[in-house]
Amino acid sequence: MSESPRVTLREPELSDAPFIVWLDTPFAVREHVLLAEPPTLDQAAGVIERWLTLDEPFGYLIIEVGSDNHPAGWVHAKPCKFIDGAIELGWRLHPEFWGKGIATAAASLLVARFRAEKPSTTFTATTLSANERSKRVMGRLGMSLHSSYLHADTHPALLYSLTPTTTALTSSIHVE
Repeated sequence: MSESPRVTLREPELSDAPFIVWLDTPFAVREHVLLAEPPTLDQAAGVIERWLTLDEPFGYLIIEVGSDNHPAGWVHAKPCKFIDGAIELGWRLHPEFWGKGIATAAASLLVARFRAEKPSTTFTATTLSANERSKRVMGRLGMSLHSSYLHADTHPALLYSLTPTTTALTSSIHVE
């Protein structure tokens, strides 16, 4: 488990399946991740089972906020398929938690965790070109546009990177 004054990250559990359904139900979420329909409980449990197969230090973590540790979304770190040796960061939040710096704070925790072990780590993140919110998170993390590509050969997407000589801009993060 990792903590900051803003967010707590914890390992997912199969009992998080209803949360994943809730998270992926709003169209505002699904349009940015190309989900036609919200997942069923069984599908959400299957997603969590896949998450749990990733080997340390990689994985998906549930983002919790507030004194009651309310689940707000998830964040992940996994090997990047575009740049050898880089770590891909990703996040998803329920719209109720958008615009509060939560994704930036959670991703910053992962950057700090990996950089503590290996300061030369390069990080990447991808987003569909139309996802302005994710692009802003990447900017707050100190990431720069690396390249553009077509996701699934049809959807314009962007690859951002954070090199070892760049420091994440965690001092500007504020979560209420």
